[in-house]
Amino acid sequence: RTKQRPAFYLRWLATLLGDLHQPLHWLAEKNFGEEVKISFRGEDHTLLQFWEEYLPKQLPELPVISTLDLEYKAQYHQWGRRSPPELFRQWAGEMSDKVCNEIYGPMYVNHGDGSRSIETPFVLTEELFSKWLKLAELVIQEGGERLALVFLDIIEHRRHKAAKDEGRGLLPPLLDQIPAASVAATVGGAGTP
Repeated sequence: RTKQRPAFYLRWLATLLGDLHQPLHWLAEKNFGEEVKISFRGEDHTLLQFWEEYLPKQLPELPVISTLDLEYKAQYHQWGRRSPPELFRQWAGEMSDKVCNEIYGPMYVNHGDGSRSIETPFVLTEELFSKWLKLAELVIQEGGERLALVFLDIIEHRRHKAAKDEGRGLLPPLLDQIPAASVAATVGGAGTP
C-alpha cells in the first residue's frame, strides 16, 4: 500500500493541473457553462460541452517534439525559482483572466439599464470560434508544459534527497545554466510574453 500512495498523489496532481487548464472549470457562474446555450454551424451545444467535447476535436496536430522542447525551455526560465504554490497562484490568475475576458467577455451584451446578459442561444461567429480554438490550443500546451515542470521538479527533489542521504551533493540541472535569452532567440520568441 505504501508504494501505491505516491502513484495516487501523482495522479491527483496531474488531474489538478489538468483541471487548472480547463477554463470553464474556473467560473461557477452559469453552472460552469452548462446553462449557456450556443449555436455554431447549425448545431446547438452548451458552452461546457463545446469546450470539453467539440473544441478538442478541432485542434491541429501537435508541433514536432523539438519545437515543444524549445518552447518548454523558454517557459522554464520565465517561471524562475518560484515555488509551486506561487506558480499555481500565478497560473490560476492567468486562467481566470482568460475565462472572464476571452470566453465570457465577448458573449455578454451590456444593456442601457446597466445589466448585461448572454443571448440564448449565443450564436458563435467564425471569428470568435477561431480565437477560442487558439486559446484551447494554448491552454492545453501550457498545461502540458506546467505538468512537465512540476513532475521534473519532483524528480529533481528526489535525486537531491537521495544524494544528500548518500553524503554527496548534486549540481543544479543543466537547463538552469542555459541563458533564457538564447533559448527565446532560438525559439523565435515563442512562449514568451
